[in-house]
Amino acid sequence: AYRLRGQKEGPIVRGFAVNLSQETSDLARLPAARLDELLGKGRYQLARNKDEIDRAVGNDRVGSEFYPLLLTLVALVLGLEHVLGNRFYKKDD
Repeated sequence: AYRLRGQKEGPIVRGFAVNLSQETSDLARLPAARLDELLGKGRYQLARNKDEIDRAVGNDRVGSEFYPLLLTLVALVLGLEHVLGNRFYKKDD
């Protein structure tokens, strides 16, 4: 259920409700053929128990860290800016 409020020559309050079809909230398992159709063949992994879920999530989270590379890049950019800034903006003696 939704309620809308607004102003147009005084307060306006309207409401409406949405009833979804039963298929929208159906939690029954889909066959592999239907999953292939919806997601694409080979683009998903089925887990049959809790151990497989934990292992799949853990494998996806393991990877290379981006932060050290980013920090090094920022330090190099700042160092280069400092060198170039001192080179082109020298004081005249």
